[in-house]
Amino acid sequence: MGGRLVVADFADRIDELLATVGTGPLTGRVEVDQVYAKWQHEGLDFHHPRGGQALYLHEPLMSHYGVYLDAYAKAVLVNGGQDVVKVAVEDLAAEVAVKAPVEFGNLRASAHPSVTSDGEVIYDRAPLQHRMSEQELRAERGIFGPEDINKEHEAIWLHFHPGQVGAHTPQSKARMDRWVFEHGIG
Repeated sequence: MGGRLVVADFADRIDELLATVGTGPLTGRVEVDQVYAKWQHEGLDFHHPRGGQALYLHEPLMSHYGVYLDAYAKAVLVNGGQDVVKVAVEDLAAEVAVKAPVEFGNLRASAHPSVTSDGEVIYDRAPLQHRMSEQELRAERGIFGPEDINKEHEAIWLHFHPGQVGAHTPQSKARMDRWVFEHGIG
């Protein structure tokens, strides 16, 4: 019937659109959950001799947001766009795995992508690396505090490798142990 709008059809189509798209916010999130993640992300003056960079999440988001939004715009009326947002957060998590600073690889494996729709979690992939405790970090990195230097081999190590005791000097415990063994100490 040329040019005539049937209200019942319009209302049905709007209901169908609301069912497809939803009415609440669709939110994608990538969290990098390590104690030091924010400092590494924001530390523009940090040096990363083993690889990686500052703004390891911000830079890929700013570089790819147009692609993400375009894909969402194409999918939102077809299927609500939820799958596209899942792909986008996984893509950002993959960027963290390449761009986060490297010392032992924990930060790169800590990306935790998730998607919520109207407050309901619809996608949640656990990070490959759990949030490490201070004790785990200290053990892995061999960071010595003043209370640690009462051991003879650690005192010798610190003598030959001077630095401020208790400062963040990420000398690998394995490196220290190897040096101590090679020199027949301890």
